[in-house]
Amino acid sequence: MKFVKRLKTDNVFRTTLFFFIAFAINIAFSVFNGVYGILFSSVWFATLCVYYALLAFLRGAVVLHILKNRKDADTVEANLKIYRLSGILLMTLTVALAGAVVLIVVDGKTFEHPGLMIYVVAVFTTYKITAAIVNFVKTHKSVNFAIKAMRSIGVADALVSVLALQAAMISQFSGNGEDLSVMNAVTGGAVCAVITALGLFMIINSTLKLKQED
Repeated sequence: MKFVKRLKTDNVFRTTLFFFIAFAINIAFSVFNGVYGILFSSVWFATLCVYYALLAFLRGAVVLHILKNRKDADTVEANLKIYRLSGILLMTLTVALAGAVVLIVVDGKTFEHPGLMIYVVAVFTTYKITAAIVNFVKTHKSVNFAIKAMRSIGVADALVSVLALQAAMISQFSGNGEDLSVMNAVTGGAVCAVITALGLFMIINSTLKLKQED
């Protein structure tokens, strides 16, 4: 089949397809949490709604850019601009993420997974962070900055998944002691710091390269 063959050989097509699927999932999560936030007047669900909405917007902007420019021969400048925009939005994303971390640490809010589902989530999170890091390293020397933007977003999303898994496992298997709150605070702060640094790097790197293009 042409689709399977293209999926195997076309890195841009494969990356864009999986990125679009992730975009759709983010939209669904945002709507779900938004509805729960309204029904239960919950700041926690409202914060998650904002986070997933921003993540979906970020992914959607990159996908639309790639679809718009897929037939253009010279998209270096356009790709650098979407790479820079992604960096800016990643830093914006940390604001909503920081709000979620505060709620986890101060109010004891957390992500919940019924029964054995938490083990499934743990396996998926392990795969997610491994794939994100491998793909990020693979595209390190790539000249396609739209693809690099997608890989960077994937790393940020995977890091948040690690934080969510830790908070859920602590809630399910341990008490809510002060030491455990400190663990969530440290991990949450580290994730926010890494994503902020990643976004800042993207902004500076793309700005310097755009100046070289002029």
